[in-house]
Amino acid sequence: MSYSGDSDFEEVLFDYVIDELGMEVDADTDTNAVKYVNQYTRNPVPQGFVWDLSTRAPKRSYKGFYWLKADDSANKGVIDAYYDEETNTVVLGTEGEVNAEISILANPFLFDFSRELSVITPNDQFSVELEADQDTIADSVAETGDLFLSWADEVKVSLQ
Repeated sequence: MSYSGDSDFEEVLFDYVIDELGMEVDADTDTNAVKYVNQYTRNPVPQGFVWDLSTRAPKRSYKGFYWLKADDSANKGVIDAYYDEETNTVVLGTEGEVNAEISILANPFLFDFSRELSVITPNDQFSVELEADQDTIADSVAETGDLFLSWADEVKVSLQ
């Protein structure tokens, strides 16, 4: 198959898949991934999420997942993370053995920096004053390349 440029790419592709590969194709199916994804609104700082540490991509340079971060040694267990806006509380549940320390990335788009942040884990409960730090913000924007994934303070938490 060669593409000459004067025929429509979709037509050439359909002809190749049908004629050369012998596959059936529903030509009316819209497979445009961009159109599909555009029907959803991105939420870079959700109130809750589940992070399965065993599914991490080891060659990925950014070590965070929404508003949590862990180094590559954290590769076991599941973290169920939830933020309660009313009480300014992070609840971190675990399934299996989480084998490393993690950090809560205090993102000003989600957390209330004017109040203490309470942190509840299966092993501990504590509160911390959040303080926005200009260097932390600059470093986090440089690390993520995304203003909405940046953070202003980091809270270390042991889930071991």
